[in-house]
Amino acid sequence: MISLRFGCPVRCEEEDTMTCLVPILLAEDNDDDVSLMRRAFERARILNPLVVVSDGEQAIAYLKGEGIYKNRAEYPLPNLLLLDIRMPKKDGFEVLRWVRAGRCDPACRCGSAAMLRA
Repeated sequence: MISLRFGCPVRCEEEDTMTCLVPILLAEDNDDDVSLMRRAFERARILNPLVVVSDGEQAIAYLKGEGIYKNRAEYPLPNLLLLDIRMPKKDGFEVLRWVRAGRCDPACRCGSAAMLRA
């Protein structure tokens, strides 16, 4: 099994390393593409939790810790962003520009991002 850790080192003080896995944030509005990504992660035996949001505004809210995402124990900052290029409300490029502009929580600035296109 693989635990992906991009960018920042992850401190794990828990005995159960499963509780220390850094989530991957997938911003994707197509359910078929989300299912395909989940299957790919399972086949690759990637253990990191995959958190899915369906548009760019939700991705930004998650990264800011706003609304339903304000509890960082339940919604920890991801260390990898997978952004669909074409989404409703805000597209992947707008989210990436927002992150690069430094508007994100300082703890998430050292992660990686990848743009996706179906």
